[in-house]
Amino acid sequence: MSNATAIQTSLSQKTEVLGLFDVFSPYYDARAAITKHLYFANYTSSMRVLDFGCGTGYHIAHLSNAVGFDPSAEHVEACHKRGLNATTDLGILPNESFNLVFSSHYLPVLPNPAEALQQIWHKLLPGGRIILELPLEDDSRVPTELRMDEHHHLFAWNFRTINNLLFSNGFKVTANQVVQGAGYRRWLPLYRYSFQAYRFATWLTAYMGNIKEMVVVAEKVNY
Repeated sequence: MSNATAIQTSLSQKTEVLGLFDVFSPYYDARAAITKHLYFANYTSSMRVLDFGCGTGYHIAHLSNAVGFDPSAEHVEACHKRGLNATTDLGILPNESFNLVFSSHYLPVLPNPAEALQQIWHKLLPGGRIILELPLEDDSRVPTELRMDEHHHLFAWNFRTINNLLFSNGFKVTANQVVQGAGYRRWLPLYRYSFQAYRFATWLTAYMGNIKEMVVVAEKVNY
């Protein structure tokens, strides 16, 4: 099994454990609502959005004009069950056809993240934006088990280094921020009652546990 295949298998197994293959579950919808609240508050139906590394599609499940790309046929099949437009073939998507590309925790598992950013650059319209959600990793512990961990992250960045990578691949960084969220399944009963209460509970859980993620927003620069 190749490294890329092993990584994709691990991601599919993790998705299954999280319960995100059940694309009609309340949990799936709750995660979709959180993503829309955090990243697509200004979304309009005229905007074309690409989810790069979409998994089972919950990031774009509440958007009407979005496309998902994922190399896993299993993930794309789950997207189709939900009625989402998704593909395993990035090449069929026209260049310069998207206003926004969103990518969550996908760049760190790729062997060549700079190449991935170039692919994204070509898919964006002039002046289009990219939103990257990345793990904020600050783990200086010496591993006791000398093996690949469950996340299969090949890269870890701080804000400076991910900014440098974007600058060197045709993007202008416009925002760096830290977001917090955890306990999504634990607080699911609140989602049925109130999205605002659910969002506050997931934020507070992350705040108390010091669980953070990096979000970087950048704009395509035309050469």
